[in-house]
Amino acid sequence: MRRATTPTPARPALALALVLALGSCHRGRTQIVLRVDTDLAQGPGRELSELRLAVRAADEAEPRFERKDLLGIAELSAEEIELVLDTADSFCEVATRPIKKVPTLRGKTVLNLFFEASTRTRSSFEIAEKRLSADSVNFSSSGSSLSKGETIMDTALTLEAMAPDIVVIRHSHPRVPHMLAARLDSSVVNAGDGAHEHPTQALLDALTIRHHKGRIEGLNVSIVGDIEHSRVVRSNLHLLTKLSANVTLAGPRTSTPERWESFCSTASPVSRTRAVNCWRPGSPASAEKVT
Repeated sequence: MRRATTPTPARPALALALVLALGSCHRGRTQIVLRVDTDLAQGPGRELSELRLAVRAADEAEPRFERKDLLGIAELSAEEIELVLDTADSFCEVATRPIKKVPTLRGKTVLNLFFEASTRTRSSFEIAEKRLSADSVNFSSSGSSLSKGETIMDTALTLEAMAPDIVVIRHSHPRVPHMLAARLDSSVVNAGDGAHEHPTQALLDALTIRHHKGRIEGLNVSIVGDIEHSRVVRSNLHLLTKLSANVTLAGPRTSTPERWESFCSTASPVSRTRAVNCWRPGSPASAEKVT
C-alpha cells in the first residue's frame, strides 16, 4: 500500500500532542497559597492572614487525556480522539515560529525504542520531544544486550530503572507495547506493533482529513490496498467508524481477508454499528455491507 506523505507541520504536531498528553496526564491537584495582609488597625493589632486555597491544576477544567498509555485506537472513545486532534491543531502554530520550542515537558525524559526501521514516525517523535523541551534517548537494538540474548522485558526494566517518563515503542510482534505497559510505570506509546495497530498514524491521517475537509463525521472514506496485513488499516477502521465516517475497504484478493465480517468485527466493536463497505475483485457489483 502506497502511503501519501503528510505535509508538515501536521506530523510533528500530532506527535507533540501525544507526548504532551501522556507527559502531563498524571498531574495531581495543585495547592496555591495566597498570603493576604489585612490592616485591621493602625499600629498594634495589625494582623497577617494566610488563606490556603486547594485548587485544581489550571487546565483541569478543560478535557484531559486520563489514560496512562496509548496502545491502540480500539480502546479510545470518540471524545479522547477529538481531544488529541484538537491539541495537535493548537501545536501546528509552534512549527511556524522562528524558535520552535516550548517548555511544557522540561524535566521529562522520553525513551524511543524502535525495533523496526522507521523514518517518519521516529523523526516525528524526536522532533516533538525536542520542541516540548523533553530529554529524549534513542535506543538501538543493534549493539545492545539484546544481541546477547537479553529479552525485551529485561531490557525495558533495565531502562526503566533510569526513570524515563514516557516510552515510545515500535516492534514487529503484535501486542509488545501492551506487555510493556502492564509491567512499566512509565507511560507507553505504541508506534506500531506488527500487523496489529498503528494508532499514531491513524490519528495523523484523521488530523490531515480534518485539515482538508474540516470534519470527519459523515465523510465517505475509501481505503484501498493490502487490507488484511496492514496495521494502519486496522487503526483507521477503528478511528473513522468511531468518528461516524462511512468506510469502504477494497483490495486484491491476495490482500483481503476471506471473511470480511470477521475482519471488521475484530478490528473494532464499533464497526458492527457503522457502515463498512467491503469490495474485492470477483465480488458482486454491489459492495458487501458489513454491520
